[in-house]
Amino acid sequence: MRSYVTFTAIGANAAEFIDELVRSEVRVFGVSADKEVYRVNAAPRSYKAIAELASSYGVRTRVVRRHGAYFVMRKERGKVGVFAGVLGFFAVIAALSGYVWDIRIEGNSQVSDYQIMQELDKSGIRTGMRFGAKAANLAEVELALALSELAWVSIEQSGSRINVKVSEAGGVRDSEAIPLNQPANVISTHTGRLVSAEVYRGELLFEEGSGIRAGDVIVSGVVAIPEISGATGVPQETGNTAAYNYVHAQAELLVEISHAADFFQEYTVMQRAKNGRRTSNTSVVFLGRKVGRELQINPNAEHIDYSERLYTPHILGYPLPLRVLEQDYVFHDRIPVTDTPAAAREALDKQIELYERNFLLTCPQSEITARFVEYFPEANGVGALVHYTYITNTAQKVAISME
Repeated sequence: MRSYVTFTAIGANAAEFIDELVRSEVRVFGVSADKEVYRVNAAPRSYKAIAELASSYGVRTRVVRRHGAYFVMRKERGKVGVFAGVLGFFAVIAALSGYVWDIRIEGNSQVSDYQIMQELDKSGIRTGMRFGAKAANLAEVELALALSELAWVSIEQSGSRINVKVSEAGGVRDSEAIPLNQPANVISTHTGRLVSAEVYRGELLFEEGSGIRAGDVIVSGVVAIPEISGATGVPQETGNTAAYNYVHAQAELLVEISHAADFFQEYTVMQRAKNGRRTSNTSVVFLGRKVGRELQINPNAEHIDYSERLYTPHILGYPLPLRVLEQDYVFHDRIPVTDTPAAAREALDKQIELYERNFLLTCPQSEITARFVEYFPEANGVGALVHYTYITNTAQKVAISME
């Protein structure tokens, strides 16, 4: 960033001129000599005094280079406002770097960005605010409590940006929430035949191949502790009371289940069809407040496909202290559509396929071993009764009460 001018000095008295120049109050940054030519770097404003001193010694000087912001600004002195604007811009950026100007949300699909932004605003987390770890910890708890769809929330700061990461509840069974230090049994959720049991902890109470009922304790978290007497290795009881240990039982139970399910597909069904009507709305979210018109439309209505986009606009690569919310509503009509018997039968088979994938084959170990389908054509549609034999993991942990 230092500005200086480089000039050469030539003449019979050049050496004496350089000596005088170095001893003077003129700012000189460097002197070099190549044969009888001297090369000197000096401050820009000193060149007039240098030229006068050179003239008194009969030395010829010539400027060969000008370097630094001083000369750039002189060249562009007609554009002072541009430089002032650039300096002011960076000054504002530096002043606002301690505030939050961008909030990014990740991991949500069921809950919209706008819903999360509204709840964050209630907790004091919004653009234009100073950010503190204490406020973030409180906002994490309040956001998780306000939106039951969220299972986990993390709020972190990265420069002038807040990253909100969430995980939505995915239907985890209550048994999975039992702490590992809590004693628990493993029960079966279905009635059937125990095909195999992979026991990781606890005591298996049923042999493989035996019949079990839903709710039966298959792997017990109450495990007897045998006492070893001498070298016989025979478990002994202390008096008439055996010693027990309570553990958190863990196991996978593959159970063969018999099950029947019926299905029906009407020939005439109501289907949604786009009617060409579409409405969009754009508004601004500034300091946690929504600015713009509010459409009185229920986005969850059955005849509407709703989508939204919430983003932060940028200027010169820097985020603005606001967000833009774009909402899109596509309207549908419900019209009757009559299928042929063959098409209805095909739709019925898709029903059965979805049922098997979403209800019977819910874990990697699941397998349908037998299927028998009976079709029943009727006047207004076609029905089916499906008999299944399938294998699935029916293990569920249940806490042991210590009271």
